[in-house]
Amino acid sequence: MLGIFSAVGSFISGVVSTVGSFIASSATRLVTRLPEVVLVARVVIDVIATVISKVAEVLGIAPKDENPEELGAKSMQEGTRPRSDFESTQEYLDYLRKDVKLDEEKYAKMCPEQKIACSVLGTTMVAKSIEEKTGVELPPEFLETIYKSKLRHDQVERCINSFADNGISSMGEMTKYITNDLSEDEASKVGGVIKDSLKELSPSMTDAEIQQEIVAMKRSYNESQY
Repeated sequence: MLGIFSAVGSFISGVVSTVGSFIASSATRLVTRLPEVVLVARVVIDVIATVISKVAEVLGIAPKDENPEELGAKSMQEGTRPRSDFESTQEYLDYLRKDVKLDEEKYAKMCPEQKIACSVLGTTMVAKSIEEKTGVELPPEFLETIYKSKLRHDQVERCINSFADNGISSMGEMTKYITNDLSEDEASKVGGVIKDSLKELSPSMTDAEIQQEIVAMKRSYNESQY
């Protein structure tokens, strides 16, 4: 029997021609960061998908309460046109939203691994559309950090915009900050932007309380069970 990495990865590889190699590659990289146990992987991707979908909604590039898993399923359906080389991810997502009807019968018959693949793919596409909107990369390791550090959507959205304003091009830098993988100078810059972002969200918080919140993020990441 195929493990979850092989099963989900193989399913995603089948849609490379539709969504493009970059999206499929990013989705596969995210899969390798998920737990091997299907039920746990389901929980992890659901948390990530919910946060990313909400961030996209706040940014005005996704409808309210969208289910990324359904977007992924639509992209895999027979008859769905491939993404054009000249088309942005946002334009392709709008095509899936408006012009592709979900095949409810086939969707209901998907196995758990296939539905995880759909969720990973849909979440990756929405994350890419956020990248296009903000100019800040959301790599798979950061998407994983959303779950491990228990980040809220408002924290993610505020930090993305603050990173953009401060010339930090990847949210992977936030993951490196949380995991203490930055140089002293880099940590000072990235940490300062994160602290300012949290202060903007909660102006009444003291510097000590903000620092405690960051420590909690790091502790949660380190104590994650996978």
